[in-house]
Amino acid sequence: MKASFFFVLLCVVGLNQATQAQNKPDRGNRGNGAQVEAIKVGLITQRLELSTDQSKQFWPVYDSYAKEIQQIRKDLRQLRKRGLTLTDDELKREMEKMFDLMEKEVATQRKYHREFLKVVSPRQVAELYKTEVEFKTLLLKRLGARMGEEVD
Repeated sequence: MKASFFFVLLCVVGLNQATQAQNKPDRGNRGNGAQVEAIKVGLITQRLELSTDQSKQFWPVYDSYAKEIQQIRKDLRQLRKRGLTLTDDELKREMEKMFDLMEKEVATQRKYHREFLKVVSPRQVAELYKTEVEFKTLLLKRLGARMGEEVD
């Protein structure tokens, strides 16, 4: 239990450093994403208690999953950026595209859920989903705090 606490504490400290580095104008943000991702990987590995064999099988699947989900969400953000400057007909088409992308995201999540279950236990998959939400919440809170905002 102490080891888990210290690992999470280490992740929080590392996350703090990553968020501080993002606010420094001279550095750019390219390396920070990798640093945050490394913290996320460490946290997931620790929380799922992945064995060496599981880790070898899990991470390629997770990386593919994350890449596909990231692309879908990027596509959704691009559609949302166009916003209300469109005509009504264009808005209808854009909204249909958004629904298609949201359905694609759910289908991708289902597909990878089945893939995760091939390499880790259902309990570990549930812990993965919980850890992803907790990590995102922690990241948003840290970023919000760095920007002087409170994020719930």
